[in-house]
Amino acid sequence: MFVICAGMYRSGSTWQYNIASHLVEQHRGGSRLGFFNAGEFSAKGPSEALSEPDSPWQVMKTHDRHDCFARLVATEQALVVYSYRDLRDVTYSLISKLRLTFEEVLFRDRLLDSAMANDEFWSSQPHALCQEYGRITSSPVVCIEEIANHLGIRIGRDEAEFLAREYSLEANRRRADRLRGDLIAQGINLDDPLNALLHEPCTLLHWNHVRGHDCSWRELATPFQKVQLARICGCWLVARGYEKDESWAGSMEGLLGDIVELHRRCDSLAQELQVARHDSDCLRQEVAGARAQLESVAGFGPNTLRLARGLQNLARRHPTAAAWCKQALFLLFRTAA
Repeated sequence: MFVICAGMYRSGSTWQYNIASHLVEQHRGGSRLGFFNAGEFSAKGPSEALSEPDSPWQVMKTHDRHDCFARLVATEQALVVYSYRDLRDVTYSLISKLRLTFEEVLFRDRLLDSAMANDEFWSSQPHALCQEYGRITSSPVVCIEEIANHLGIRIGRDEAEFLAREYSLEANRRRADRLRGDLIAQGINLDDPLNALLHEPCTLLHWNHVRGHDCSWRELATPFQKVQLARICGCWLVARGYEKDESWAGSMEGLLGDIVELHRRCDSLAQELQVARHDSDCLRQEVAGARAQLESVAGFGPNTLRLARGLQNLARRHPTAAAWCKQALFLLFRTAA
């Protein structure tokens, strides 16, 4: 029997995987298979041994939908455990973890479109256990008991509380931090986006699985981004009960007003920049003139400069005589001309 932990991206599916794996290992003599994408699992296919009624239980994690999974569920060879989350928080969690931009998540990789298609697929599977991220984080013991019941396993409250502590946010943060330290010690560059999915083979926890500060989308989304999110997943949010309508995103008119104000500020800054450039050009010309004067003075040589400084000092001590000399030199040069 397969247990398919098929949660939405960044919604607690790794937590579900570890809880289900622990229960199956302890109570069913089963094991964990790790992560499979749909293509890998479809290409390999379940072995003949796993198709037998008395085959051991095995737990796997995945995200994306595929007909091969639906066939396993339809033939009662698999049980589905699914988690989902407010897609707005999913967006910013993906941006943080994968080091993507808002535009890359929504428009280049279309991850929200995939998440909604997967949500429709998994939540519609027969007898699927669906758990919301907020309930997982606020009531982990209750959610653990639900998973155990879904797998036909009876556990006491003590075991459920033990598992809640064992895979709590703090415990998983410590695991992720240890993995991060080990990877750094191995010389792996964690700033490289290609290394964003490095993980423990047993728990499947990534080194960056737990965000340092789990900000809500309300703190992060700009007015323009809210409008874009509403266009893509507004109906889904209403259908899932996260919102009553799409008023949370604001109106297009309000957004246009913000854009007009932004353009006004940009125009003002552009004018200030133009004035600053003019002042800079004037200053540059003055500096060039001063440099030319310095170069011409430097051409006189040291003896001439010493004579000039001596005459300047003499003029300061005898200003009246200096004035007569200037007048005489002026008359002399005019006559010569």
